[in-house]
Amino acid sequence: MAVPPLSYPPRPPPPPPPPSHTHTPTPTPSLQLVAAGCELLTAVLYESSDVASSEQIAGVLPPDLDPRLRSLVAGILFAGLPMWREAATAGRVGPAKVVDSAWRVSVTDSSDLVAKAGDAKVGIDFVVRDPPTSTTAVPAERTVAVELNHASLGALVDGMRRIRDQLASMH
Repeated sequence: MAVPPLSYPPRPPPPPPPPSHTHTPTPTPSLQLVAAGCELLTAVLYESSDVASSEQIAGVLPPDLDPRLRSLVAGILFAGLPMWREAATAGRVGPAKVVDSAWRVSVTDSSDLVAKAGDAKVGIDFVVRDPPTSTTAVPAERTVAVELNHASLGALVDGMRRIRDQLASMH
């Protein structure tokens, strides 16, 4: 007796690929709104430093925007502008900040000049965080090494004492 061959039901054909126009990603209206809001805030905070009224902000908005919505958005931006400017100023690019430091003292044991043998030097390594260049970038840290001889260290310490005394007299 012969065994009949196994038969499987035919596979359905694969679905046709969707039309090519559906493959292009388009931002959703909410993402477009957020992006437009960020652009507007950037324009008002950074590019228009002399904003004195909500009417000036309304002038930045598109002309085809509903007048009531234009007035509402301009009023909200104008009301929050002082707080946002203060926050933006606090994060403004400034000098690098010292994050960490380490110091060491080294003495020259030998030298080709007898006068230099036994000279003490102080080495100071500062870990410095560079100022941010944008709101999306993390500032880099770098090491700055300084070596001072006895006379230079004395001048530096004397200058720091003067700064300390000046700051104390201001309080």
